[in-house]
Amino acid sequence: MAKTKRKREDSGFIFTNGECLNVICTGGNVLVDSQSYKNVVTATCIGSTLFGYKELVYRTLYNDYFLARGHLTARSDNFYPSQQNQTFFLVNAAPQWQIINANNWYKVETSIRDYAEENQVDLLQWTGVYGVLSVNNTNNIKTELYLYSKNDELYIPVPEVFWKVVYDPISQKGAAIIGLNNPYAENYTVFCDDVSDLTKWVNFKKSNAAKGLIFVCNVNDSRKTVKYLPEFSVTGLLV
Repeated sequence: MAKTKRKREDSGFIFTNGECLNVICTGGNVLVDSQSYKNVVTATCIGSTLFGYKELVYRTLYNDYFLARGHLTARSDNFYPSQQNQTFFLVNAAPQWQIINANNWYKVETSIRDYAEENQVDLLQWTGVYGVLSVNNTNNIKTELYLYSKNDELYIPVPEVFWKVVYDPISQKGAAIIGLNNPYAENYTVFCDDVSDLTKWVNFKKSNAAKGLIFVCNVNDSRKTVKYLPEFSVTGLLV
């Protein structure tokens, strides 16, 4: 499969051309230079002094604890370079923590392609995000995270979860894969019954929550919450 070269600026969200932008944290704005993406992300993560997480500042500056341009449809899910190039438009992206993007969520994407190849099946796939990620501020109040504000309006929410639904149209079996978009969470109550013990083909590291908590559910179970998933007949779990 031919692959397109990834540009450096594709690694993160940059919204203005050298100007300053306001990053929403815990209800206050932090003015940062948009030329330095990691400064933008640091402000987004820690909310200046409002969150008060000094450790979070350090980890964000020096490793993969920053918000990347997370692909919804993965570049490698497409065969032709022209198709791969289409995945870099912003409509196909959402803010995703890089440590999750490059680890367990990457393993999920690879697992789906490996399953299709090993079982010689053509799979259909739907993907998206759900919810807005909230973290506690120093007053222990849950606060939603957004990347941008203008005229008191909030834009570019940081999703709570990324999800993929994988479906075999021949067997009519499928699986809903949900990835929490929070490397600091040690646990999470997912909105559907986790059956990941039955789907051994979905490869991820359960023991390392920082690299992304992953859950697998029956499609119809996940549909109770993600209601905008298109209607199609599902006879069972893809195992």
